[in-house]
Amino acid sequence: MNKELCQNALARLTALLITDADGNIAEVNDYFCELSQYAPDELIGQNIRFISLDFSFIPSGASSPVWRGELKIKRKDESWGWLCTAVTALTDATGQVVGFLSSSLDISAQKAEEVQMLQQIQKNNFMIEHHADAYVSVDAGWLITTCNNKMAQILGMTPKESVDLYFLDLFLAGTNAHDKCENLKQALDNQEPATFDVFCPGRKVWFEVNVYPDGEGVSLSFRDITENKLADEKIKKSEQQLRAILQSTVSAFFFLDPDMRVISFNEWARQNVKRMFNQDLQEGDDIRMYSFDSNAQAITDSFQKALEGKPVEIERKIWVNGTVEWYWMTYFPVFGEDGEIIGVVLNAASINNLKFFESETLRMNERFQLAAKATNDALYDWNIEQNMVHWYEAFYKMFGYSLHEVESTLDWWADRIHPEEKELVVNSLNQALGDKQINWSAEYRFLCRNNTYKYVFERAYIVYSETGVPIRMIGALQDIQRGKEHELKIKQQNEQLREIAFSQSHEVRRPVANILGLLKCLNKDDFGPQNQQVLHFLEQTAGELDVVIRKIVTKTYYT
Repeated sequence: MNKELCQNALARLTALLITDADGNIAEVNDYFCELSQYAPDELIGQNIRFISLDFSFIPSGASSPVWRGELKIKRKDESWGWLCTAVTALTDATGQVVGFLSSSLDISAQKAEEVQMLQQIQKNNFMIEHHADAYVSVDAGWLITTCNNKMAQILGMTPKESVDLYFLDLFLAGTNAHDKCENLKQALDNQEPATFDVFCPGRKVWFEVNVYPDGEGVSLSFRDITENKLADEKIKKSEQQLRAILQSTVSAFFFLDPDMRVISFNEWARQNVKRMFNQDLQEGDDIRMYSFDSNAQAITDSFQKALEGKPVEIERKIWVNGTVEWYWMTYFPVFGEDGEIIGVVLNAASINNLKFFESETLRMNERFQLAAKATNDALYDWNIEQNMVHWYEAFYKMFGYSLHEVESTLDWWADRIHPEEKELVVNSLNQALGDKQINWSAEYRFLCRNNTYKYVFERAYIVYSETGVPIRMIGALQDIQRGKEHELKIKQQNEQLREIAFSQSHEVRRPVANILGLLKCLNKDDFGPQNQQVLHFLEQTAGELDVVIRKIVTKTYYT
């Protein structure tokens, strides 16, 4: 082969540099200039330190071997390049070093890849070391090759102490997952990833284990999922409780998808569909199959409103086998995690009893209203919980107030009791409520519209809750003004009669006392036997008359 051709090819593949013994550049080829980004005339005559090269450490002498290694070169643009270089000393006939010849290959790209790879390795190691998950690598024989601090803490040793320990023994000793060893062995033998959960009884911790093959062994990460497990358990319990509640409720419960098809239902819903339509309710059924013709459109309209995000409540009257049944239908939109509506919950509660009591209550109220009109007493109904007093018609007639002048609070009533009796009456009522008395009554004067007071006698019945809290009081005010006025007249007449009787008794007693005094002054011996007997009878009669007068005086005074 032509020697010149080989030299030319070599010149294109390698960067050639010749210096004198002091390192001053004597000659360079084009490839070296290309790598250094300098022209030949910019290099020749410069010391190699100009491009940050240094041959001073290279052994020199005729017998010195060729030095091979990697050198850094500073390019013209201030960047750095890497050269795989072979350097040999040039000697003269006497063996004296007269210069150096270097042949270099550009390995800058490989060096950049090495740096990048090293940085990635360092980054991965840092991430593994500081990762919240525990990490461990094992070889084909299940011997630990490396682990991070988190895994070392779990094992109870340092990362260095864990190296070369048999991982499967440690795994079985710390978990209850003996059945998972087969998963680990299959992942290693087949070099396939695997994932499973294990529980550590000693630490009371759940881990999610991820197994990743690496060509020879496997790497495993252990993620603490205890909180997730506990949350899942709570969710399961909540779902079980919700399912139990739905199954035990006496309302028909349906969960419907946006197409009005049944996703789930409770036992009461199944029983009602069977009773009303003689069909077995199934998941996937269109709910409109189980609506009476007159209610089908109403159900559809309510469902569509719920799909718009608005809860809907409607009262439904239906005929079942010739009998009227009442239901309270509630449609609730159900939202997914993204906020989108994923369905509608339909709850149908029977309100037959409520309707019956409502009807009975209306009839009772009607009878009460008629009774209130038939009596002259002022009836009222006090809702104690809301402090609302409802006065019936007779109250306004009795005291002359118009409807808008009367407030529905207890304070309005109390403020119109006569000041001399207000405190006594209010305290009496409070004591009755505090003592949980059923009946209460009081007599007092109440202010009329014309600013006069009228005597009333109030009677009330108090209703208490199961816990003993007063919740309602129903009573009546009886107008006793005429009776009081009549009583006052009688008292006045009695007082007048008392004064007359008292004065008259004194007028009558005076002569009687004089007669008794004269009889005592007489000497009975001066009279004969017959006259003495008359005097005795006279004295006895006057004494009896005096006793009667004294009794009249006493009774008149103390009555």
